[in-house]
Amino acid sequence: MTPFVSLGFGLILVLAICVSGQWRNLRVWLLSLLAFAILSIYFTVLLHTPTWSALFLKLEWNWLGKITSITTLCLIYLALPQQIKNNVGLSQWPHPQKWRSTLLVSIFTLLFFVSCSALIPLIISHQCAKPSLETILFEATLPGIDEELLFRGILLAILTVAFGKPWKIAGITIGWGAIPLVIVFGLAHGVEVAHSGAPFLLSALVSVITGIMGALLLWIKERTGSIWVAVIVHNLANVLSHWVCG
Repeated sequence: MTPFVSLGFGLILVLAICVSGQWRNLRVWLLSLLAFAILSIYFTVLLHTPTWSALFLKLEWNWLGKITSITTLCLIYLALPQQIKNNVGLSQWPHPQKWRSTLLVSIFTLLFFVSCSALIPLIISHQCAKPSLETILFEATLPGIDEELLFRGILLAILTVAFGKPWKIAGITIGWGAIPLVIVFGLAHGVEVAHSGAPFLLSALVSVITGIMGALLLWIKERTGSIWVAVIVHNLANVLSHWVCG
C-alpha cells in the first residue's frame, strides 16, 4: 500500500508543479520532495510498527501504530522551519472570521460522511458489524489527530509555502498544493480498503467519499487557521459512521 500511495502522491505533485508553471523553481521542487519524503516516512512508520496485539494485548485496532506515527509527526513538526510551522495550525487557537459558516460546513461534513457510510453497505450488499467499545474509543481519539496533523497540517503547510495560495474559493485562500492532498487522502483510504480484500467498487467509493471529505476538512482548517476543529469533526464523523453502519 505504501509504495503505491506515495508514488501516486509524487506523480500528482510533479503534475501540479508543471501545470502551475513552477517547473523551473528549485525551491518548489525541494519542498515538494520534502512533502513526499514525510508522507513516505509516515506510512512506513504506521504500517511497520508492531501492534499491541502482537506484543501483549488483544486489540482490534492499531493503537501503537497510530501513537507512533503521531509522535513521529510531532518530531518532524519540531524540525520544520518556522515559516512552515506557522502554517501547520497545531499550536494556533481556531479563529474563523465567522463561526456560523464553520459550524454549517462542519455539520454538512458530518451529514455527508455519515450518509455515505449508511448507503455504501446497501449499494454493495455488505453487512456491517456492530462497533465494539474499542472501535468507538479508537475512532473518537487517534485517527483525527494523526491524519489532520499530516494532511491538513504538515503537508498542507509545506505545499502552501511552496505554491502559495493565489485562489480564493468559498471564503478561503488555497493553491495548487491543496489538490494533491485531497486526491491522496482519498486514494490512501481506498487503497487501504482494497488491501483488506474488499471489492473494487467499495474501494473506489471510499476513495471518492474520503476525497470529498478531505476537501471539506481542508476548508475547515483553512477557515479556522487551526487543525483542531478539523480533528473534532474527523473523529466525530468516524464514530457516527460506525454507529450508523452498525
